[in-house]
Amino acid sequence: MDNDEEEMSSRNLRALTAALRDYDDDDGELMRRDSLSDDADTRGLTLGSQLDSAPLFSPPLPPSKRPRQEQKSKCSNISGRKLQAVNYLPDIVASQSGLRDTFLPSMDVDPHSLCSPQPAKKPQKICPEEQIWTKIQYTTLEGSQEAGIERISSATVGFVSHVPQPEVSGNENEMCDDILGHASFRIDEESLFGAEYFWDYHEVDNSFQLPRLPGQLQQEEDGEEEEEEEEVEHHGELYEQHTTADDQGALLYPGASINVLESLASILSFVQSEHISGMGLRRLLSLIYLHLPQPNNFFKTNHAVFKMLESLDEPVHIHHYCSACYQTRISLTDLCDTCTDESRYVHYFMTVPVVSQLSRLLKRPDFVHSLQHKLTRSKQNPNNIEDIYDGEIYKQVEAQTFNNSGISISLMWNTDGVQIFTSNTYSLWPVYLVVNELPPEKRFLSENLLIAGLWGSLVKPHPNVYLLPIYKYLVPLQNGVEMEVFGETEKQKVYAKVICGTCDAPATAMFMNIKSHSGFYSCPVCTIKGEKPGDATVFPFVDNVPLRDMESYRNHVKLAVENRVILTSNLRNEERFCGVKGPTILSNILENMFASMAIDSLHCLYLGCMKQLLRLWFDKDFKHQPFSSHGKMPTLTERLLSLAPPHFIQRSHQPVEKLVHWKGTEFRSFLFYVSAILMQDVLQPHVFNHFALFVKGVAALNSSSISLSDITSAGSLLEQFVKEFESIYGVDNVSHNVHMCIHLHDVVQRLGPLWATSCFQFEDMNGRLKNMIHGTRHVGIQIQSKLSLITHLPLMVGNLREGPAKTYCQDLRKKYKLRTFDSISSCIYCVGSLSDVSIDYSWILVLLRDRGVLNPNSKTQLFHRLLKDRLLYVSSNYKQGARNSSYCKYKAEDGWKYGNVQCFVKVSCTCAEKCSCSYQSPKYLTIIKPVPVVQFQTESITFNHIFKFDPTHVQDEFFNVDVVNIYDLHTVMYKIDCSGIMYLSEPLNHFELE
Repeated sequence: MDNDEEEMSSRNLRALTAALRDYDDDDGELMRRDSLSDDADTRGLTLGSQLDSAPLFSPPLPPSKRPRQEQKSKCSNISGRKLQAVNYLPDIVASQSGLRDTFLPSMDVDPHSLCSPQPAKKPQKICPEEQIWTKIQYTTLEGSQEAGIERISSATVGFVSHVPQPEVSGNENEMCDDILGHASFRIDEESLFGAEYFWDYHEVDNSFQLPRLPGQLQQEEDGEEEEEEEEVEHHGELYEQHTTADDQGALLYPGASINVLESLASILSFVQSEHISGMGLRRLLSLIYLHLPQPNNFFKTNHAVFKMLESLDEPVHIHHYCSACYQTRISLTDLCDTCTDESRYVHYFMTVPVVSQLSRLLKRPDFVHSLQHKLTRSKQNPNNIEDIYDGEIYKQVEAQTFNNSGISISLMWNTDGVQIFTSNTYSLWPVYLVVNELPPEKRFLSENLLIAGLWGSLVKPHPNVYLLPIYKYLVPLQNGVEMEVFGETEKQKVYAKVICGTCDAPATAMFMNIKSHSGFYSCPVCTIKGEKPGDATVFPFVDNVPLRDMESYRNHVKLAVENRVILTSNLRNEERFCGVKGPTILSNILENMFASMAIDSLHCLYLGCMKQLLRLWFDKDFKHQPFSSHGKMPTLTERLLSLAPPHFIQRSHQPVEKLVHWKGTEFRSFLFYVSAILMQDVLQPHVFNHFALFVKGVAALNSSSISLSDITSAGSLLEQFVKEFESIYGVDNVSHNVHMCIHLHDVVQRLGPLWATSCFQFEDMNGRLKNMIHGTRHVGIQIQSKLSLITHLPLMVGNLREGPAKTYCQDLRKKYKLRTFDSISSCIYCVGSLSDVSIDYSWILVLLRDRGVLNPNSKTQLFHRLLKDRLLYVSSNYKQGARNSSYCKYKAEDGWKYGNVQCFVKVSCTCAEKCSCSYQSPKYLTIIKPVPVVQFQTESITFNHIFKFDPTHVQDEFFNVDVVNIYDLHTVMYKIDCSGIMYLSEPLNHFELE
């Protein structure tokens, strides 16, 4: 049986989306959004609730709407509420009490009967063209265990290194299909892990229990009424659709320069680039059709587009659970029969098989080629830590499992709550998996990310309920799955394993199942207890605190389960439990959970410590404290606004008065590039010297190349920073983030530089998820139906023939659109037009002749902008506005030097015939005026990435310039003028360039 017949596909999701528009609200069951206020009942606003139900497994619906009578007939009463019926199984089958214990053979089920309250033996009559049959397989837990997952005792919390299983290959992961068949049976999770894994581990003060069944839907954020889906009409007649997937190679119309597939890829690229909704797509198609000659093969409706995209189906699993006790349910109407909570209802979340996603990626030539980055990269120092591969965790896993024949891939996981609406607590929790073997600049692209799950609700996810199906996806990959790989004639065995993860502090605590960051024993690295002198829990410095390890963790889990810590509030803070609330499936996914979880620099350092320090210095609430510099806030603001940052800093600096509006990137650029310079005479001397410890230590750990001595030095600096923090700012301000600074150097040694495990790129993807939402109903389904387009579109565009359509699609994907005149190499471009040497620049010709660069047949042209390795260099003679990218670091004969770019020169040969000139291939040069500098230092700290102008070595000669090959340019520098002195700050790494 085909895998795509068992799993829910994007086509089904799109059919559901179309079906949802046909809901009838004449009976008052659903309120119009424009009649709802902000305090309306929004408890139904989840990925799945009883009111948010629909026939998920029905075939794609035709464009015509169902009659009202048919809509009303498909309702059932539950607890006095009229609900849309969703029956994944025929009533006569679903009522069998022994479903879990009896193996039922595969059977053909009419999907229309699944959407009807009538028995399955009397299916509703439908017209022949709509009759589509789907096979649904029923299986048992015993059968699933035989397929590859053995029972794991509740006491076994560590990583399962090997699980015997038969061969699984291709796009079909039979083990996952059997275990995760959402339409077949209620998964008995306790047989795998134990009941203690599925208690409600939410903290009482963090939980949000709904008082009763979910009610009406929340109004849309902009307050506008959702438009009703209408059919596309032309002169009163419905369009007829003749284009199919087989016709995609046909011309769009007779004599057209592009075919149907190229037209489709171009339109979808535009839709993704401009975040166009489904309604916007429908109108765009109508507009394009209006301009086309007749006849044509254009797809005229959304329905026609989705039909053409059937080959892009991504399997999706739906998992239902009880909102009160988290037991697995069959459908949205399957209320829990063991739970006594009257307010219970059924939620669902989505998971996407990892095998199918990875198989799709391995068919892309660019993806397969990029997997060689670890082997082909050029390190600055062979002994330094320069990426995640150089960390201890990766090396350990590589030695244990990466010696297998085949393709070995390591994964990093992440999740975080994405707030969707401002009027309620509804949030999305996607689980991302990142392929570490890709180059850093490609790891976090949407087309290269694996999205294993999507949880959307008013409440936070239950860690074990959510992670269980994802864990089951990962088990076969650890043992190897045969897949088709681009460039290989035979299937290759692919091994994949999650080796690390990165989340913010609340998400880390939630999925580790330990106390939240605001409680005692909440550090995920060590066993420090903390204190609570006031309302907040703080963590004063304590020397030699034991680190967490898996052996102690198992003992803590056992005690926590035996004493039901989560249910007994007076026991939670006892030392014997060490903050552990219960077991977590994350400990089965990660071999050493505590050593493998990173400390996210975005939330801990930039939005954490740096933001906290700025508040302590300048907030009016602390202006009477001895450490405050509130009175000098205008001075700092004036200095910030006078700066002209280079182009690699996207956001210009904002006033300190608008600190609440600063983004994470703004805190990062302030911390590394300008804070140590601008704050010298703003902070009190002892406060500034203490802050310099923080800047120096964190900068060293976020660099592109980190030596072991750098790690040791940074660890000492940050330990001193935390130790002295209490004496300067008071014990009440020694926050969880400040304490975590002690562990940063250990994290870098295990997992690589801080930038390699930062959540910055995930936050960007979360923002893109929000842009996919154009309504308040079925948010998860909206995202999933569009997510497949995002992940498949690069492959579709890559397969297009060379031509204007492919160029257009590729241009839309570029983040920055610069007009390049010359392509010098794969990563170097001449930006803007070339010009002949004018009288004002005649001195350049004299200079080049004096340096022996020119000959009688040379042609010299000037340009002022160069794009090299994602950095834009701009000459000082080019009008730059509020930016300054003319200062650079370059390689000279006597070592590294710093200077100001005057212009760029292209020297070529003008010979008409083949000659022996040295410039048969053009030569590109940079004219740079050197700037003498020395390293910037305070009383006790010398900064390696900040330099101060040295006036003692200034040379005023007119021809005191260097002629440098553009390949010798290293990086753009940030020029900062403060108190009449010039400083230059160097980017710490090229990955975080904006």
